[in-house]
Amino acid sequence: MNNRDQVGIAAEVLCDLYAIQGMSMQAIARHLGCSQNRVVYWMTQHGIARRSWSEATYTKRNPVGDPFMIRMPETPEEREFFAFVIGLYLGEGAKKGRFQVVVVNTGPAILCAFMQFLDVFCGIPRVKLQYWLNIFDDVDSTGMVVRSAWCRSISTLQDDSSHGTWRNLQ
Repeated sequence: MNNRDQVGIAAEVLCDLYAIQGMSMQAIARHLGCSQNRVVYWMTQHGIARRSWSEATYTKRNPVGDPFMIRMPETPEEREFFAFVIGLYLGEGAKKGRFQVVVVNTGPAILCAFMQFLDVFCGIPRVKLQYWLNIFDDVDSTGMVVRSAWCRSISTLQDDSSHGTWRNLQ
């Protein structure tokens, strides 16, 4: 057992490292030279709420803070585009969970516009975007025609097509 494991950890130290600096419990343990169990114990003793798995993952992937800050449009063209995409979201979009939004539309130009909005106005890099295409059996017997056209259109904005998921639905 490490000697530091026998000493308490002040609430102020834990709040600063965990809540303000966004360090994980494992990183705090390394930083303080004690076990992770000791960090968990003292967080519990001080009543410091622990992050959920999704919050912990989000914090780890965004170490400089929340990257989702909407930039307001500056030109008339940007205002028009902004209004179009907000209308698209209101008409065909939804919030899915705390960190996800969904737009239900298979039109590649519409989806490219939404992806451009997320990049330009929200600052979300395209490499962090994921997309799904559900192909129903009445569209095409194999769905390959739709998938191929959709993939070509989306790949003009995507560097890596591996962010796509294709599902044939019966």
